Amino acid sequence: MRRVDISASIGRIQDHAMRDALREIELASAEWNTVDIAAAFEITGTYTETRTLNVGVSTLAQTQAFIATLINDLKRGGESRST
Repeated sequence: MRRVDISASIGRIQDHAMRDALREIELASAEWNTVDIAAAFEITGTYTETRTLNVGVSTLAQTQAFIATLINDLKRGGESRST
């Protein structure tokens, strides 16, 4: 999987924990296989997959769904992969 570059968006996220998690994913993607890194994350609960995030007005639930989708995509090795 290629390097993840989300640095332009990270600074606009107000929740420090989410910002740190995304920064960690971005940094790790340059050094390791993101599929292996994402495997360490566990998502519980339900959410609707979403790959669009309006940083200026998104709700906490929308941001959580975006991050959960991102982590699951990373686990699969890409949006269109099943495993």
